[in-house]
Amino acid sequence: LETLGYKQKTSYRPEVDLQFTHHLSAFTHLQQSTVELHWTIARPSSSYSIDPGIDPNELWARAMPARIGHVDALGLSAEDLLLHLCLHASYHHRFEFGLRPSCDIAETILRFGDTLAWPQIVERACRWRWARGTYLALRLARELVGAAVPDEVLQQLQPMSFDETIVVAARSQIFTDRRLAYAISPKLARLRESSGLSAKMRELWHSVFLPRTDMAGRYGVSLTSPLFYLYFLVRLRALFSTYARMAFRLWRRDPKLSPVAQRKAILLNWLSEK
Repeated sequence: LETLGYKQKTSYRPEVDLQFTHHLSAFTHLQQSTVELHWTIARPSSSYSIDPGIDPNELWARAMPARIGHVDALGLSAEDLLLHLCLHASYHHRFEFGLRPSCDIAETILRFGDTLAWPQIVERACRWRWARGTYLALRLARELVGAAVPDEVLQQLQPMSFDETIVVAARSQIFTDRRLAYAISPKLARLRESSGLSAKMRELWHSVFLPRTDMAGRYGVSLTSPLFYLYFLVRLRALFSTYARMAFRLWRRDPKLSPVAQRKAILLNWLSEK
């Protein structure tokens, strides 16, 4: 990619990227085309209940021939593609991409039609612990853009004692300005909606004082280094410089930001339940 003229805004460190994410930061060519290099489809470490140990070999075994431009390639199977679209819309981006994911889901179902193995989709969603996000993404795609999702699929995926306010929150996020929604990090949303001082202090503590192995990976410092604990000050400074202004606006109950943070926290907590 670099030989072809693609460049990254942020450099990559394999030892860090492999530990904390599932793809390198995007490569962009002349601000026109973008490529993300994935080695799997789910993040290895996540606050969600999804299974981080999905075997990429399982995905390769089901891969289907695809024609991209003038090149023969392999793509995800229809069922894996649909599940990944649901994962990306719900767990990865919490319905902050507008209607595009719903349209993608609808077009994928239309493209593969009767060949889609819906029982396999349900089975994998449950086995990978994606059932909640898959249910919500499929339901919204059907309600908003007419995706042909069978009733029995939604019935099988719907969690017990489902609260319709979750649908309302997700639908509202879809129609929220993406820049506004992205401005509030998941941790900041949870901090804003934590009830009580002790819960807020606990959220702050876990944001600053990451596990030692996480700190070593993120900052490239040895666990045995005499300077190791100074990097907690580095993290505190980074968090303050990045989120202080937004946290102040949320503390002041900014009328534009507060509802967005509340909806994000609701979705984060619901998607994290098992």
